[in-house]
Amino acid sequence: MEKIEKSPELQKKTVQEFLNNLFHSPFKDDRRFMIRYMAIETRDRLVQSKYLVDHQFFDKIFKLTLTSQDEQNTQQAYDILCNLVMDTQYRNKLRSEGYIKQII
Repeated sequence: MEKIEKSPELQKKTVQEFLNNLFHSPFKDDRRFMIRYMAIETRDRLVQSKYLVDHQFFDKIFKLTLTSQDEQNTQQAYDILCNLVMDTQYRNKLRSEGYIKQII
């Protein structure tokens, strides 16, 4: 059986769609998996996953830190936030666009 190689752009789009579907899933564990995946990505491979952070974190996951009743999701969202603070570009974005003020 021959393995089909995907282009990097198609691979990025596929991962983005997969995570987006998990976020909108009616099952709580799917959302937990998505947030855990993002926490691992931002911890281990932030440079390669900037497209995911820009699309998923600022649009969806950050709002969970403010509104979610699920303690596990909130903890993972804060882990992602801490990972982003370690990067100069995201630290400046979090500060300049008022994300930090919303948490405090």
